[in-house]
Order: sequence, then structure tokens, then C-alpha cells
Amino acid sequence: MEGKQLTRKEMEELLPDYIFKRLSKDETEAFEQNLPNFPDLVEEIEEVQKVFWKLEQMDIDGYLERKTRNIPVKVSNKLARKKSPLEIFSHKGFVTAVAGLGVIIIALSL
Repeated sequence: MEGKQLTRKEMEELLPDYIFKRLSKDETEAFEQNLPNFPDLVEEIEEVQKVFWKLEQMDIDGYLERKTRNIPVKVSNKLARKKSPLEIFSHKGFVTAVAGLGVIIIALSL
């Protein structure tokens, strides 16, 4: 691609790969040689680079870690508060009542 005059369409197609540094050395050189012909693309690249720079300055991993640090505790607490359908078996006397009812049903069916 070296020394080749690139069209606007070709420049736009190469732009994402240029920004993410996925072009070969020759493609990068050709792209950069043609950039002065497209000042709006130069501006777009500068804006993207500013955004990337700001993202690098932010402590995103630390922020996410702080926000999610207590999630296991919160989930555990929520599950503890949530009533289980099986909770009825833990009521005092339930098993005795069910067993008694079972005995009565068996006795009546004989």
C-alpha cells in the first residue's frame, strides 16, 4: 500500500484497524501518508485518542471492585430473607400433624 493514493472509502475502512494498531507497517505508512487529505479523519482519530487516554487515566478495575466487593454478602443476605417453600417443614409440630393425618387416612381406608 506504500505510496498509494487511498480513497475516502478505503481510509474509512482502514480507520478502525489504524486506531487499534492492527495494520501492517506498509498499511500504516500508506494510511498516515494519506491522512492530510482527510482532515475530518485526523480530527476523529484525535478525539478517539483523547477518549482512550481518559479511559487509561480512570481506575475502572478499582471502581468495579469497590462497587462489586459486597455483592456476595448482599446476595447471601437477600437469600436469607427470602422465604423458602420448604420452610413449612421447619414449623414445630408440622411433622407430627402430617404423620397423624397419614395414620387417620390409612385407618379409614382399611
